[in-house]
Amino acid sequence: SGIQVRVNTRLGKHIDIAVSVSMAVTQDIVIACSKNDTQTLRLANLDQTYNRYELDLSKPVEIDPKDANWYTYFLCGLKGVIEETGIESPSGIDCFVHGNIPKAAGLSSSTAFVCAAALVTSYANH
Repeated sequence: SGIQVRVNTRLGKHIDIAVSVSMAVTQDIVIACSKNDTQTLRLANLDQTYNRYELDLSKPVEIDPKDANWYTYFLCGLKGVIEETGIESPSGIDCFVHGNIPKAAGLSSSTAFVCAAALVTSYANH
């Protein structure tokens, strides 16, 4: 699953005369994934500064709003799909993540990651 980034730039000082210009950029987030035979989510990142993460999917997915780790964004996409589609017994997934969107650059890297996680979860459970 891969998600590309889009940039919106506003021109003008007042909202009523502002022009919005959209453009695509080459940065993206890619997740290589496969279903596993357990109900375990396993996340790893090519960038070794991000710790590996595992979650037992036989229990409800809980997201701690104070936890700002990278995997929390994946959990948002995962939980959204589980709740919106009514998945009762989520499939285990092994995921390897790589992204080249600069952190805190205003390019919506977290949103791209949440969307990629939602696609992965949908793929693994349908």
